[in-house]
Amino acid sequence: MKSTLKAIYRRLFAEEVQPVRNRVKNQSQEEILLSNRRRDAEFPLRFIHIGYPKCGSTLLQKGYFGRHPEILDLGCGNRTEKGYWDSHGYISSEINNALEVHIRYGNTFSYDENKTRLSFEKYFELAASEDHIHAVGISNENLSFNWHGGVDSSEKAKRLLEIFGKGTKIVMVVRRQKELLESLYKECIRFGYTGEFVDFLKYIWQFKFKNFFEDFHYNKMYSLYQGLFGAENVKVVFFEDLKFGQSEFLRSLSHVLEVDDIITSIGHNYNKMLSDEALLAKLELNKKIPHSLGNGFFEGFDTHRYVSHFTKDLGELEFGKENYLDHHLRNSLNSLSEKLVKLSKTNKIQIKWNSKYGSKILKSYNQSNRDFSALVNNDQIEKYNYCSQ
Repeated sequence: MKSTLKAIYRRLFAEEVQPVRNRVKNQSQEEILLSNRRRDAEFPLRFIHIGYPKCGSTLLQKGYFGRHPEILDLGCGNRTEKGYWDSHGYISSEINNALEVHIRYGNTFSYDENKTRLSFEKYFELAASEDHIHAVGISNENLSFNWHGGVDSSEKAKRLLEIFGKGTKIVMVVRRQKELLESLYKECIRFGYTGEFVDFLKYIWQFKFKNFFEDFHYNKMYSLYQGLFGAENVKVVFFEDLKFGQSEFLRSLSHVLEVDDIITSIGHNYNKMLSDEALLAKLELNKKIPHSLGNGFFEGFDTHRYVSHFTKDLGELEFGKENYLDHHLRNSLNSLSEKLVKLSKTNKIQIKWNSKYGSKILKSYNQSNRDFSALVNNDQIEKYNYCSQ
């Protein structure tokens, strides 16, 4: 494994780093790698990017964490070739299962703390043995919120502490909740949801005791991780900064992870949204052809993320095929919706907040953002109007 990893990172180094360092003359790739080894730390820094959703997570996973040659990215975003179906990018099926199944969903009796920790330990040791690796960690937006079920966010945080340890750097990317929820609603339509935006808001408010409503109170999530990992280790960054100033955002992130700021732009759009016209067409398709979120109340809609658990751990090969089918059906219907709007004039999806549920939700988040501002003392909260949505 060690020799394979070294070959992979040499290739990534050649692809991502060498063009930036063409000014260095008469140095071989080996010499540059050697000069870039860890000097001040025996062990690489450990990090966890916890999200939030719709805050550039896929962009960072595939365009930054998975590309940076000084980071051992365990997933999501790992670019190594896999011997199993993996649409999100994990270094192995073992880490895929640990994160997507056991940490996210395993109840108290089924969760094996020791086994899960050991799954990560061997990669921490592997990272330590490679002196050009400065940071090792994971990225998963599902760590900061709950998709209609699973382990509570506080329990996930405690499990991560048991695995990664106290000094781990936590990267928390936040976004104004109003835009976040609008984007999340559109994502739900991509995943088969059949309701209007007012239905979405009604669900968020009426079932807030079990859905992601409380998770989006940033003051609570920040306090949770601050209490577990220490305030000095929890770094809050703003999606709006990424949106309006990608270069400075990525430099700041590199500084937090103590790696060189050699990746200062991500040109590729890794998670392109459907147009507002196509979303309306997709909403109609969802009603006609149930899939993913439309499959039923008790069935998970993102089971494509843990196919490896069913096929490798449980040996349920047929279940794996069902999820391949659902995954490809969803993607095909998303593509079809874009084609349909080109054939005939179509209206846009309606996003309106003027309902009693919308006003209650935003009022709650505005207040929590004022409390959040007092905790982090960051000018961006005022700059981007987090308290007056």
